[in-house]
Amino acid sequence: MNGDVAARKAAAERNALLSLAAILTHDLSNPLQSLTVLCELAIEDDEPGEGPRRAQQSLQAAERMRDLLHAYSALVRSADRPTKVGAALERTAAMFARRCERHRIALATGVERDFEGPPSTGLGLVSLFLAMIRTAEAGKGPFEARIVVDGPTLTVTLTDAEGSRCAWPAEVVESVDDICGDEGVASADDGTVTLRMESPVR
Repeated sequence: MNGDVAARKAAAERNALLSLAAILTHDLSNPLQSLTVLCELAIEDDEPGEGPRRAQQSLQAAERMRDLLHAYSALVRSADRPTKVGAALERTAAMFARRCERHRIALATGVERDFEGPPSTGLGLVSLFLAMIRTAEAGKGPFEARIVVDGPTLTVTLTDAEGSRCAWPAEVVESVDDICGDEGVASADDGTVTLRMESPVR
């Protein structure tokens, strides 16, 4: 990897991690606030029947936080080694579930053929989801997103409320491409973003 590619990759990784940290901080704070309020109410309120209901709500909030942290932990653990694209996609979708809801993006994923992607796979997918969110912000929802893994090729489409494929801004596609460095290539054509990954070097 030459110096220019390495510098772009490092900058893109930093931007993706900072954006992901902001998202996770926000998305963890909501269930934590719910959990705190529910615990306070449980202490103060002796109403019959309220205890089990609040306990269930508390459990759901704790499970949301657990799922986010597990997905982030798996991303960090696999950042420097090859990883299966299907599993990485599942974890990334979990991290972005709330963000997709806020932007009215109905997400469908499919793995036709799984593939062991290079070390950049995890952050590449994070960057891809960030690009999808940025693209949705410029369009009119609700949206339908489809991500399909077919071996080393991953395709993504985002369809708007009128049934038209959204045009992905060049800079968001470039950010995905930069994170891949020399381990993959991201491109956009006619509303479809394609990410082609290289097999990891053994």
